[in-house]
Amino acid sequence: MSDDDALLADLRRVVAAADPMPAAVLAAADAAIETRHLDARLALLIADSTGADSEFEAVRGAGDGDDGRVLLYEGGDVRIDLAVHPQPTTLTLVGQVEGAVYAEVLLERADRTVDRLDLDDLGRFLVSGIAPGPVRLRCRTPSGETVLTEWVTL
Repeated sequence: MSDDDALLADLRRVVAAADPMPAAVLAAADAAIETRHLDARLALLIADSTGADSEFEAVRGAGDGDDGRVLLYEGGDVRIDLAVHPQPTTLTLVGQVEGAVYAEVLLERADRTVDRLDLDDLGRFLVSGIAPGPVRLRCRTPSGETVLTEWVTL
């Protein structure tokens, strides 16, 4: 090993110890790279109640406490409304999938955990006990077409 290689190895070790990469960032990057599907259509996040230019700003009062978060996705013939309600240590998600008929809707997390969501006749779902972190939804039609939402950190 040359002196330059040894110096670079020492510098990497010092930087990793002084300012390590957050685990959530590594998990989200790993999930984004490993689970991308080039043939899937993307449902884009079009509104987020926590955003600075949120369309929800005018109807939500300031200082109401932590009432949760509302996310809206559109794309690939689907619209997904998702409400995030914080619990003491976990999250409860309440949502609705509108558009095409979906045979399967999955909630994917960066740690590769996948929950199958049970939709009612109107496309609504409720899931509790979700750990905070990066998530996305995967919707599959009976013919196998897939729509993915963007990753979002809850």
